[in-house]
Amino acid sequence: MERLDCGLVELRAAPDAGPEAMTFSGYGAVFGNVDAYGDVIAKGAFDRSIADFKASGAWPAMLSQHGGWDMSAESLTPIGVWTEMREDGHGLYVEGRLAD
Repeated sequence: MERLDCGLVELRAAPDAGPEAMTFSGYGAVFGNVDAYGDVIAKGAFDRSIADFKASGAWPAMLSQHGGWDMSAESLTPIGVWTEMREDGHGLYVEGRLAD
């Protein structure tokens, strides 16, 4: 397995198409970060939504470009499925599998 550290993102490439092919993990959001609009995400922000998703068994859609910034077909295209979401002391941890 190769690793590439890009500062904010770590990418790993597996040499074969085994069970981990097309999977990823990381943080979808971190706490205390001030974004370009001055918004700050507080601890606990995701707890209720994650509990609701797990109780219903229906995860949110994994969409290209967050889904809907420009409301184009491209930004609303499903690109994979979420396999895990949880909130920890750092932020919103996610795992997913990209579509072929």
